[in-house]
Order: sequence, then C-alpha cells, then structure tokens
Amino acid sequence: MQLKRRDFLLATGLTLVFGSAANARIVSDQPFIFPDRSTPRRLSLKNNATGETFDGPYRDAIGPIPSAMVDLALFLRDHRENVSGPVFVETLDFLADVIDRAGVARATVLSAYRTKKTNEMLASRIFGVAEKSKHLEGRAIDITLDRNLSPAAKIARKMARGGVGWYPDNDFIHLDSGP
Repeated sequence: MQLKRRDFLLATGLTLVFGSAANARIVSDQPFIFPDRSTPRRLSLKNNATGETFDGPYRDAIGPIPSAMVDLALFLRDHRENVSGPVFVETLDFLADVIDRAGVARATVLSAYRTKKTNEMLASRIFGVAEKSKHLEGRAIDITLDRNLSPAAKIARKMARGGVGWYPDNDFIHLDSGP
C-alpha cells in the first residue's frame, strides 16, 4: 500500500491534536471514481440523538478533506459510548448521492458507527439488529428524511452500491457500503 501525502498529513495532524486517542480514520477499499472529480462533495446532516449538525464539503478535487473527515468521525460517533469509529468515504458518497437524487437538502442521522457494546445492547432490545452489523465497521448509516423517504429507499436500491434496508414502520432507511 502506498501512503499518500494527504493521508500522512491527516494522520500526523490527528496525532498532534488527539495524541494516541486519535481514532478518526479515512478508509477506502476502492479508488475514488466520480464523473467530475473537480466538483466538491458535500453533506447537510443533523444527528437525531445529539442535535449536532454537519453542513459542508467532505471531499474536494483531490479527495477527502481531512478536517471534514475529523468532524464527521466525531459527528457519526457512537453517542452512547462517546467513541468515534472509522469513516468510509464510500458510505458518505452513497449517502450524498441518495440525498441528492431524492431531492432533499438534509438527512437526519439516527445511527452510524456503533461499538460492540452498543450493538449488543440494541440487539437485546430491538429485533433485527445484526450481530455483525456494518455499523460496527463504520460502513453503515441509518437516516430519515423530511420527505421523499420511500422514493429515497427505491433510489438507493437501484444504485446497487451496498446494503439498503427500508423500514417504513420506523420511518428510516439503512445504507451501507458493504458487499
């Protein structure tokens, strides 16, 4: 694996700011493939549990924006344990595309990264929480939208870019960048 300058600078900056507790990681299994690499990618999100928001670009013409990825790692953390996990750019891109194609401006995040402890607690209370959930890897996000949620689920399935769960009774969709 060849270390890119931007990744090195991000790792160095995280270590300086957070010391050994630096836990935000930009992770990608695939090369970045976009129709127009010069167009920044952005997200407008609200965290349902914490009330926090993220509104801005997370990727520019070069790739992931290190400061935005640090912010997103904190924003998407397991709020029950206050632990940040990895941030997969593919998951963010999938989410951004679903939001854009559904014609909405913002998504509300219900769940993103989860620790094993949180996942086990949720599995004991809620039917259908997977033991090996993609949330544990930082590859999954559960969202709701102010409108167009059903069309957004259909759009996400047609993209065939990962897992999509549609939970109309609970008013959310699950997106993941897993196989």
